[in-house]
Amino acid sequence: KDSGDLIGGCGIKRSHAADCTASLGFAVNPEFQNRGFSTEIATALIDFGFNKLGLTNIVAECDARNIASYRVMAKAGMRMVARLQNHREVKGEMTDSYRYEISRR
Repeated sequence: KDSGDLIGGCGIKRSHAADCTASLGFAVNPEFQNRGFSTEIATALIDFGFNKLGLTNIVAECDARNIASYRVMAKAGMRMVARLQNHREVKGEMTDSYRYEISRR
């Protein structure tokens, strides 16, 4: 906040305007990681999705090797619902992904 520097990006997206489910995503510059920004971002996106967009479910996926990402999703209240095997190609290698979800309480 103090410097106004852009430290990453985030978003929440529905496939169709009428969908009650959306996916969230975030990326933070490594220089600014491990400071709680990612958890703050994920929590804010979840709050926005439920309270402003009227969503009932929010999902997210991450590379199963990315410990920091799935810890952020867990801290934000999401729970892992699936391990998707050979789900995505990363740098020429097929990798597994974890799928996390949260439902409106």
